[in-house]
Amino acid sequence: ADAASLESFSDGADVADLAADATSQLIRTGIVQGMTATTFVPQADATRAQGVVMLKRMLQFLQFIDA
Repeated sequence: ADAASLESFSDGADVADLAADATSQLIRTGIVQGMTATTFVPQADATRAQGVVMLKRMLQFLQFIDA
C-alpha cells in the first residue's frame, strides 16, 4: 500500500488496510483532505456538505466541470 499520503496524519494508520490504497489516491488527487492538517479521522461519518465537496473535487479532477 502507498501509505505516504496517510503518514502525514497522526491517525493515518487507523485507515483500514482494505481502504489504504484508495484513500491515499484520493488524498494525492486532492479529492479528500483530512479533518485538520494533522488528523484524518477515518472512523468518522462524512456529512452531506463533505460529500458534496468531494463530489465537486472529483468532477473537477476529471475535468467534467470548471468551477
